[in-house]
Formats: sequence, C-alpha cells, structure tokens
Amino acid sequence: MNLPPFFKVYFNNLIGVIKFLKIEIENLQSKLSSLLSKYEAVKSRESTLLEENEALKARNSELERIMKSNSTNSHKPPSTDMYKPKSKAVFSSPKIKKRHGGQVGHKGKTLQAVANPDFEFDMRPSTCTCGMTLEGVKGEIVEIRQVFDVPEPRLEVTQYNKMSCTCPNCGTQNSGAFPDGVDAYVQYGNGVRAYAVVLNTSYNVPFRKISQLFDDQYGYDINVSTLISANEICYVNLEQTEISIKHAVTQTRVVHFDETGISVAGKRIWLHDASTPELTYQFVSEHRGNLAIGSEAGVIAQFKGWAIHDCYGTYFTFENCKHGLCNAHILRELEAQIEGGRKWAKRMQDLLWELYEKSNKGRSIVVEFAPYSLLYDDICKQADTEEPQPLPRAKEQRGKIKQTKGRNLLDRLVKHKLAVLAFAQHPEVPYTNNQAERDIRPAKTKLKVSGGYRAKSGAEQYARIQGFISTCRKQGQNVYDMIKKSFTPGFKYEFSSG
Repeated sequence: MNLPPFFKVYFNNLIGVIKFLKIEIENLQSKLSSLLSKYEAVKSRESTLLEENEALKARNSELERIMKSNSTNSHKPPSTDMYKPKSKAVFSSPKIKKRHGGQVGHKGKTLQAVANPDFEFDMRPSTCTCGMTLEGVKGEIVEIRQVFDVPEPRLEVTQYNKMSCTCPNCGTQNSGAFPDGVDAYVQYGNGVRAYAVVLNTSYNVPFRKISQLFDDQYGYDINVSTLISANEICYVNLEQTEISIKHAVTQTRVVHFDETGISVAGKRIWLHDASTPELTYQFVSEHRGNLAIGSEAGVIAQFKGWAIHDCYGTYFTFENCKHGLCNAHILRELEAQIEGGRKWAKRMQDLLWELYEKSNKGRSIVVEFAPYSLLYDDICKQADTEEPQPLPRAKEQRGKIKQTKGRNLLDRLVKHKLAVLAFAQHPEVPYTNNQAERDIRPAKTKLKVSGGYRAKSGAEQYARIQGFISTCRKQGQNVYDMIKKSFTPGFKYEFSSG
C-alpha cells in the first residue's frame, strides 16, 4: 500500500516516540523497583528500630526501677542506700511527738552508787576559814561522790609448782599433777582466750587488731596463731551445746528462718539461721536451697510448728510444718509498685496495715476476718487487670517466662494467701520475720569490718560461736563468763526453748 510521504514521516516519528516511551517506562520500572526495594529496607529498618525502642524503653524502665530501689521499697538493706530516702520507711509506726530524754515507763540504766567501793578517800578540810588548823578534829561525812573507772589493765600470772615427795615408808618418789588445761611451760589462760573469742566473733575485731589491742593494754603482743587456736578450741567444745540449741529450736511453736551470703576465699557460700526470741542456731553451707535447708544441719525438715520466712520457694517444699510470710518484705515490694503508679498495690498495702492494727500488731486474731479475705481476693483481681500479661514464650526461649515485678508479686500473693494472712488468724504467728533478720545481721557487719573468711572452717566456727553468744544474750547469761566456761573440759550447757 502506497502512503503519502507525510504519513511515512508521521509513522516513523510515532514509532520513535513509542520506543522512547518504552525506554522511559523501563527506566521508571527500574526506578520503581529500586524505590520499592529501598522502601522494604526502610520498613524493615523501622520495624527493627521499633523493636529496639521497645527494648530500650523496657531497659530504661528497669534501670529507673533499680535506681529508685532502696530499703523502703525493696529487699535492700539500709546500708546500701546511696542517699537517705525521701519517703519514710514502709514498716514503721506513725511518728508521735515526744519530749526529749527518757520516756514514761522506760527502764533506764543510770549509774548507781555502790555500798562497798573498792577504794575510799576522806576529803578533810585542813584549816578553818578563820585560820585555825583542823588536824585531829573529828569530822563527819556530809556528801559522797563515786567515780567508776577501769583499773589499769594487767595480766595476772599464776604459777603452778609441781612438787615431788618421797614416801618415808617405802621410799617411792611421788609427783603432783598440773591442773587440766595447763599443758605448757607458759601459756595464756581461759580468760584471755574467752576475751579474744568474744572480741573476734561478737565485736568483729580482726585477729591482728586483737593482737595490737593486747599489746596496747597489757604489753603482750599475743600471736595471731594463738587467737586462731582459741576460736578452734571454743568451736570444738561447743559442739554438744550447739546440738542442745538445735534440738530446743525444733521443739518450739514458731521459728524464724533466713539465709544470707558470706564470702569464703572469694566465693559466696550461705549462712543459714533458725531462731526464736530465746534461741539462735546457725550453720553454713555451699548451697542456699534444699541441699542446705533440708540437710541434716538444717532444722525445718524436723520442725512441725510455724515456719516464718521471706517467701523463698524452697521453704514451701516442706509440708511437715505451717508457713507464715514476712509482711515487711511484702509492704516494701508493694511500695515499689505504688511508686510505679499501681493502684492495686496501694489498696493491698492499706489492707495489710489495717489487719496489722486490727490484730494488735500481730499479737491477736482478727475476729471479723471474712470481709478482709474477700477484699484481699478483690484486690488480686484488680491487680490481674492492671499488671501486664507475660509475653508468649518463643520457640527458642528456655526457662521461666519473664514477668514484671508486679506480676511476680501478685502470683505470690495469690498462691500463698494463707501464709500472708496467717498473722491475722493465729496469734502466735508474728507479722514480720525481723527476729531472723536481726539474728543474721551481725554476719554482714563482720564481713564489712573484717572482710571474708580464708577457709570454710572459719565461717563454721563463726556460725557456731555466734549462735551460742546470741542465745546467751537472749537468756540473760553473761557472754564472757559463758565463753570462758566453754574452755573447761567436758563443757555442755543445756538451753531450753523457754
């Protein structure tokens, strides 16, 4: 078909334009593909950044919680507070304005004059105001003043002379015998040993400081090895007494349990405590859980009364006894949740405080208990709606599902409701576990003053001797006299549960 020339030009131009547009479309498709690829990369990056942001938010929240943790809202002791908390301690009575000095009913320990002083001096006037001498004039006592002071320290040295006699009848040579315990040519007596043991165990004075103190006081630089030996002898001699204390603890109705970490040769082991207002029994173990608590050295496996503790899970595995929880710990944990804006925590804290007052500070039962039990359940239901649910477990995730502190606390409050509220239904159950905490606290003080132990044997000696000293104090015994008696052969003291 013959077309006019201008049509041929038109079609050629049209074909050129189409080719050009095709090339442009291909370029645009390439650019679009590149942009889509970049968009997917940006979208993936955005998703990653969002995940990182959520992780950083959670991390920041956790760090804020740690920074805000102190002795009023966590299990931390007051000694770890970097600054004085603005809020008052959670477990404390309301402040009451009191006058300065001793309060009404307080039994003071004012220094009292004695009837027979060791030394007595007559302070006579030598002359009268008129100038007349008063020498030889009879006087009378018009006022006395007594000064109590420490005598000049000195060691008393007792010498034992072993005598030998010849029998006039048969001519046999007979020799006397030294007292038991007098084994060397020169040695320190039981008083020195007891003094050193009390200084080291009860007053946390290191051995080298005790040696220096003896040099300053008495002029005798006692060897550190002698001090170590005194602790070892005391430890061995108190074995039967410790058995008596342990047996008496198992026979009581209520026992407080606690454990704390101590350092031995740079490693942490555990000091376990089982105590009552009259008795203290302590032992050390490389383990914290069942291998220690349920061992032969432990108490709870043979105990059938009320075990008061801080909700450490291992204690609940022993069903031979009844369990009561320390509400001071719970109140502090609730305080942390209150600071985080949890309304349920404030309601639960108010409930526990009200039950504390209704039970006469944990000394009697709450008669109208049923409404409080229902309120407890209602608060737990509210907490279940306020606390975030744990995230689903990932396929590769192992171990426990991570939950918030509030969710963990709620789980314990629900699971151990009877143990939490035991104080309100049983007058013998105390509100807190402060008894065990007070008895175990000296071990932490010793670590701060003297550092850790070089060997486990040193920690074992401390546990037995400190348990004995604490028990002596609780039962009104003089600690120094009792430790001194422990150095006599065959020593055993039977402690009762009171």
